[in-house]
Amino acid sequence: MSLGGKNGEIENSKNVEHIEGDITNKLHVESIFSSNKIDCVIHLAAIKEFRRGAERIQSMVETNVLGTSNILECIVRHKVKKIIFSSSMSVIGVPCYLPVDEHHPCMPVNFYGLTKKHAEELIEYFSLKYGLTSYVLRFPGLFDAERREGA
Repeated sequence: MSLGGKNGEIENSKNVEHIEGDITNKLHVESIFSSNKIDCVIHLAAIKEFRRGAERIQSMVETNVLGTSNILECIVRHKVKKIIFSSSMSVIGVPCYLPVDEHHPCMPVNFYGLTKKHAEELIEYFSLKYGLTSYVLRFPGLFDAERREGA
């Protein structure tokens, strides 16, 4: 993929394939890894705080934490060496100092930030244990084309 298309569209490349799926479904994730030669995973999947109550909490944990774990388990099993993870500045909480750097303490102030922090910790663990190269990008806030937050 490259980000060179009209209106921010993603153009296909011979070397990169965009795969969408349900990361909470272990069998689906395994089938993707089994049927493709994967050199690097760019993990963009997440659930933000749209719903209220226990349903929201459950869906955030299932996708943001357990889904990330499913991806990491397949990465190890299929000997993929690299992951790029889309995290959030929500893991920081209220900054203790500016500018915020990669050594800033993480003290999330909302449940979404907590789930992204747990996902980052899983990635760090897998990186240390299995020699996985990982990059974590903490975006400050995301909007869709209509400027709706959290897209």
